[in-house]
Amino acid sequence: MFSLRSLKYGSDQPFIQLFCFFFQTKFSFNLTGRLRRLNDPETLRTYYRLLEEGHTENNRIRLMVVGMYEVGKTSLVKNLVQNLNEHTQDVRMQGRESTEGIDVHLCEINECNTWKKLKSKRNQTQITNVLKTAQKAEQQSGDALQTELKKEHAPLTEGEYKLRGVMAKELQEGLKPTQDCPLISVWDFAGQNMYNSTHHFFLNERSIYLLLMDMTQDINSSETKQKEIMDVFKFWINSIHMYSTLYDTDKEIKPTIILVGTHKDQINAAEDEKHEYMARYFNKALEPFLANQEIMKRINQKKFLVNNLNASDPEYDHIRKEVKRLAEEQSFWNEKQPLKFVQLETAFDEVRRKGKEILTYTDVQELNKTLPAPLKDDTDLISFLRLQHMFGNVLFFDTDALRNHVIVSPEWILKAFKCFINHKDEHIPHELRHQWNNEYRKYAKLSRDLLENILRYSSYKLDHHVDVLISYLEHLNVMAKPICPEEYPENENCTEEDPSTIDRSARKVNRQQRKHCDFYVVPCQLQPKPDADIEKLTNPKNWETSHALCFVFKDKFMPPATFHRLLVACMREWEIAKTNDTFMLYNNFGAFKTSDRSQLRLWYYDHIIYAKMVFQSTKTQGDDAIDTDHCQNNRRILYENLMAILGLLPRSSNMNKTTPFEEYIQCRKLIKHNIGLVKVNDCRVKDEFVCADGHEDDESHSMNRRDVLKFWYKDTLAEIDDNRDRDFDRLPTEKDLAKVAQSLENMKEIWLLGIELGVPMIRLEQIKMNSKRNHGDFILHVLREWRNKQEALPKLRKAIIAVQKHQDHFFDIYDNLDVNDPSNPANNDGHGSQMS
Repeated sequence: MFSLRSLKYGSDQPFIQLFCFFFQTKFSFNLTGRLRRLNDPETLRTYYRLLEEGHTENNRIRLMVVGMYEVGKTSLVKNLVQNLNEHTQDVRMQGRESTEGIDVHLCEINECNTWKKLKSKRNQTQITNVLKTAQKAEQQSGDALQTELKKEHAPLTEGEYKLRGVMAKELQEGLKPTQDCPLISVWDFAGQNMYNSTHHFFLNERSIYLLLMDMTQDINSSETKQKEIMDVFKFWINSIHMYSTLYDTDKEIKPTIILVGTHKDQINAAEDEKHEYMARYFNKALEPFLANQEIMKRINQKKFLVNNLNASDPEYDHIRKEVKRLAEEQSFWNEKQPLKFVQLETAFDEVRRKGKEILTYTDVQELNKTLPAPLKDDTDLISFLRLQHMFGNVLFFDTDALRNHVIVSPEWILKAFKCFINHKDEHIPHELRHQWNNEYRKYAKLSRDLLENILRYSSYKLDHHVDVLISYLEHLNVMAKPICPEEYPENENCTEEDPSTIDRSARKVNRQQRKHCDFYVVPCQLQPKPDADIEKLTNPKNWETSHALCFVFKDKFMPPATFHRLLVACMREWEIAKTNDTFMLYNNFGAFKTSDRSQLRLWYYDHIIYAKMVFQSTKTQGDDAIDTDHCQNNRRILYENLMAILGLLPRSSNMNKTTPFEEYIQCRKLIKHNIGLVKVNDCRVKDEFVCADGHEDDESHSMNRRDVLKFWYKDTLAEIDDNRDRDFDRLPTEKDLAKVAQSLENMKEIWLLGIELGVPMIRLEQIKMNSKRNHGDFILHVLREWRNKQEALPKLRKAIIAVQKHQDHFFDIYDNLDVNDPSNPANNDGHGSQMS
């Protein structure tokens, strides 16, 4: 007997490609968009096997209700959910008017489209019956497989041969999905800005959003309150867009944001004119986004106007219907999912309903055993938890510190975070009051004693899980213990000539061995530094400074939480620098001691994170004092940490296609925000740039490639300047492309390479779909697609260098190619080989 799950492969990538083909064919939908981030063959094998044992269709909606505070979100939710009032005290204390954190209500949608909060767990009898009928034998096929193989132009491996046989047989089989009432989980978000640092944990592409605005507020006014209203509106639209496209940039964008106007009863207009007023109001609010077609595609055309004081307003029924309609149009609707997963997910719903928010892994194992058809082992359980984590239903990190605890109610993290913001002075004992007033409130320093005191007096009984909470908040880069100054290895692996000779594998070991201070720092609670002071801190006297390295976020939006978490990551890498015995650490700026004679200055403004290296030396002055190796190594550390942070927020660790930011270098003569920036990747094709913006006419100047890259991108500059370009200035042959494709088989950034080479995203997706057998085919056909543009080998080499700029070692395509022996054109497929 042969089973697909028994297949073994030497390389993961071909296996994953075959799985995606199989899922799409057998289960009539493409799992690539859902599971490609996992890049984990074991989880894919488990998922397939469990689908095979029995599956159902996903008909669950996540509805996020967002907007400014006091706009009417909670009142709207109460009017949308039929029996919510009788459950309110289970969620929040009676009499509280504003949501604190997030309230989540799990509801069932009946045939009349009424949303009713669930009181008890759902019946699992149907799930059990289907699972019992799902046991079937797996056999190899014969004729169907042979027919399939004749169509291929390359031999299959033995494993692929067997897999296609299973496909040919099992395409004719399968279980009918079970049917059940759709579920909707309604998430009521707090509107206060203080919670924005944690809201991003819950935003993803698998949700529908209601974005509320108070129609009585004048957004045309320049007053502070009106500006704040527009800032909040733009924050939510930008956030939703960013975290919905962070990974699936090629996916078709469909509307997910429904705009809702509140306080209909207070609009000063005739009843039949109020909807026209609302339309004008939202058109004005959306003006900043009109040039961004991707964002505008996310905005639903139909908008709603409600009076929250009138629970019988028919508009609520229209909203419920529109939410369901939009959900049914999303790619995640009717996805096939294993019944055994649904069974355990339903059990988790019951755990949440009973008010339990954290389970140990042992608890999860025991809960699984109580089910009619439990998952068979830890491999299945881990796969289930990883997927639930990716979809935002739980928090689960498979690390030594965290794998033993599963947060089944992710909003629990926000409750914990709220405690550090809203803790009352009256609960602070006398012996801790100095710490509270002079350390935490001023410098966001949090001792263990103070932390435990805050949790002890929380209304959520968080003091029972102090260690778990700390581990999660550290892992999520909400807070960290700084490195002790006396333990900082001033000259570790350093010399005066080269203080940055860092072994990157040893760096992680050294970081674990360092001792840390006995307190935590919570950067989002730090006081901001005024802009005038920032200019002085980023251009210090008596220090030699590098250019500013700039991480420029796309769509002119970066959540401030991203910078705060980068500060936390830097605190783990380096000692916080001091001036006058005070930490140089603020809400919008941080300085870190990277060696005995250098510091990293890090700050942000709007959508750009800036970094400068500053040096002091008694031996050299000017540019000679700036250690380029040190700059380059620290740039890589920043990049790695920033990518890891962006991977954590949407519950994934891989960035397979594009990044939400681009790298620039700012002219050294300029310090103003977003002026005088040169894109790093442009330096691979251009050698000279004119810097005129921000300068007077008589001060504008030119910069060459070396001026731009010399501090932060030393290796990249050396590779670009390599004079071998002259030797290989010719069109690539088919033999060239085959050698390059073979050399790039272990390269993960092929999507980025395709984009750098100018291959359209839609064409990359087509090539990916047609490359069913292995990763090498995909690479080769991407290179062939580029070759059709009739560009020479140096262009390909520069594109590969640009994609590899954050790696320790560069792959140089010239090393594997023949300089003076280009293939005969007759053997070159006419430079036009295409995929069929």
